[in-house]
Amino acid sequence: MRKPLFLKKTRIFLAAVFCLGHYAPANSEPIFEGWSRASPLGTKNAAVYGRFYNPTKEKIELSEVGFGYSESASLHQIIREEGVAKMRSVDLSLGPKQEFYLEPGGFHIMLVNLAFPLGSGCAYSLDFKWSNGLITTAQFFVGEINQNSRVVPESITSCPK
Repeated sequence: MRKPLFLKKTRIFLAAVFCLGHYAPANSEPIFEGWSRASPLGTKNAAVYGRFYNPTKEKIELSEVGFGYSESASLHQIIREEGVAKMRSVDLSLGPKQEFYLEPGGFHIMLVNLAFPLGSGCAYSLDFKWSNGLITTAQFFVGEINQNSRVVPESITSCPK
């Protein structure tokens, strides 16, 4: 029995999408795919989680994080000492083709003294300055207050309006 032409074309299309989705030229920029939880009213701080990926052939180091709606933004890690959770500022160095994950209870980008609470369904931008002088910008998406995993938005609103 012959397979319908539609199925063959669909398989070819999906294979192409998969391959192109993992393709990165040698001079590509570092990638950040981020998400956060909505802020309860009155909250002044928030954490951003996600994944960094270095598609280049060279080691890169993160020098600075910027968020236009907070007093400061920086990479932190939660550590536990004698049963007490503490945050420590950390550096990020990514080797060629290396990924690094930021997850609740571990590494995260800390946004300190927010100008307003992060709104559910919103997209915001973070700026990353790298040791080689490159500056990249990436959006992060905000889910619900109790969000515990990556946000896949049905619709996106750039905030603030």
